[in-house]
Order: sequence, then C-alpha cells, then structure tokens
Amino acid sequence: LGLMTLALTRSKGAAAAACVGVGMVVVLAAAERWPRLRGAAPTAAIVGVAGAIAAVALRGAAGPPETWRGERSLLFRWQYLEAAWRMFAEAPLAQRLSGLGPEGFHVGYEVHKSPLSPEVVTSSHSVFADWIVMLGVGGAAWS
Repeated sequence: LGLMTLALTRSKGAAAAACVGVGMVVVLAAAERWPRLRGAAPTAAIVGVAGAIAAVALRGAAGPPETWRGERSLLFRWQYLEAAWRMFAEAPLAQRLSGLGPEGFHVGYEVHKSPLSPEVVTSSHSVFADWIVMLGVGGAAWS
C-alpha cells in the first residue's frame, strides 16, 4: 500500500522519506549482525534529518527556477521557513515566549511570505519550525 501511495501521489518528499526509512531498516538490521554498528542508527537518523534541511536550504539558495517547469517544491519549503523565521524574529517578546499558535502562523504568513510564493499555508512544513513558531520557548525545548 505504501508503494502504491508513492506511485499515485508522485511525491518526491515521500519517496525520499521512504528511502531514508529503508536505509534506517538496513542500518538496524546490520547492527544486529555486527555489534560495532549499534551506534550508527542514531547517527544515521540525525544525518537523514540534517540532509533534508540541507536540501531545502541549498534549493532556497539557488533561487527561483528559470522556467515554470523548474523544481519548486523545495523552494516553497524554503520560503515557508524564511517566513516562519521572520515572523518569529519580529514578534513581540511575549509572543516569542508563548508562541504564535496555529492561527498566528496562518495570519503571520500572509504578512511575511515571499512575493514569489503563490500559496497560502498554515504550516511551515517543518515540524521543528512549526513547534518553535507556534509554541514558542516550549516548542524550542521540545525540538
């Protein structure tokens, strides 16, 4: 069912997440056979998350595509993260401590979004950024 869902949605992010998941299963299976690899699973998980964040940042740094056919999914995620950072940085101290809440993100995104972003979103599409912006200090601690 998972492979069928990937095929039907054609989601690049879901396909990448599935590859990372399969890689984690391989690392865990190898760690069972070779005890020296037991510490590799947490490292592999951190590398997977850091790799996803790096891919979004690199795509954001590349700027908009030259044609309408260019890749925009990662670029939009970069724009969501930029807007989330701006709304958190410009919020009053009390809101940075307590968070903006889900509705606060939605309203703030309209003010801080990139002029190139045609979408209206209610989330930054990053669980870490969402927790920090929506929950404030508690969300940062949770992250």
